[in-house]
Amino acid sequence: HSTGVGETRDVVLPDGSRALLNSSTALALDFSGARRGLRLLEGQALFTVRPEPARPFIVSAAEGWTRAVGTAFDVDLRADSVCVTVVEGVVAVGLDGTMDGVRVQADEAVRYGPAGVAAPQRVDAAMATAWRRGKLIFNRRPLEDVVSELQRHTHTRIMIAGSRLRALEVTGVFDLNDPAAVLDTIEQTLPVRVMRLPLVNVIL
Repeated sequence: HSTGVGETRDVVLPDGSRALLNSSTALALDFSGARRGLRLLEGQALFTVRPEPARPFIVSAAEGWTRAVGTAFDVDLRADSVCVTVVEGVVAVGLDGTMDGVRVQADEAVRYGPAGVAAPQRVDAAMATAWRRGKLIFNRRPLEDVVSELQRHTHTRIMIAGSRLRALEVTGVFDLNDPAAVLDTIEQTLPVRVMRLPLVNVIL
């Protein structure tokens, strides 16, 4: 299952659970008699899991996994890490080759990568999953993260010129259907300018 740029898709899984795929996302299924397995190949997806205690629901992404029984959670595969946000219930998050995971509950998020699984952090899960309502909501998020999320929704490449700009903080509510307006707002509210070229936008 996959989506293109600017497209979302609601997928009903073989067990009746659902996966809502964000823009530019690819998901592979591996369901068997004793296991409900999925692999997020790229992008972001929100999973709403039907309870089946005897059949764990496991989403693999990069070098780790998220295990749930009956819950709702978001998995965001980023360039250097994976972020798991729990909307309802509880999940366990761990690295490949391990059995025990870090417990993450509703309104918590955890990141993992090559260095391991970080401690869970309190978050506003509704804000973190606003993309399903066609919005991006940021509260003092680094510009680098904002660009990464915005890039999924536009064919035009977005680049940040200079590491100093990457850490600038962005706060606001943006419409995913109008990526150009997001760049306009960034230009108006941050000490940057946007150079718009035919195939790339450069934030200077």
